[in-house]
Amino acid sequence: LTRYDDPSVLIKALRYAHDYTASIDFTDLATATAQLGKTNAFNAADNAERLLLLEGSQIADADLKQSPPDPAVWTETPRRMRFGM
Repeated sequence: LTRYDDPSVLIKALRYAHDYTASIDFTDLATATAQLGKTNAFNAADNAERLLLLEGSQIADADLKQSPPDPAVWTETPRRMRFGM
């Protein structure tokens, strides 16, 4: 579970994953898709942009009315999360 007997890396990754999923409103597909797009969730794994956490004041209703990413350009390759901690 740990690398070099240092569990802090795993703990940070789990905390980030929890905080990320908790920040997305999954009650509506359009809202969830817009928020996931805003956080760079649909970027290719080799993209330099990191997965971002949403905070309540960062996304206004106007921002969520943007068109969601086109599903035709999504890839089926596994995505790697990059942690900015």
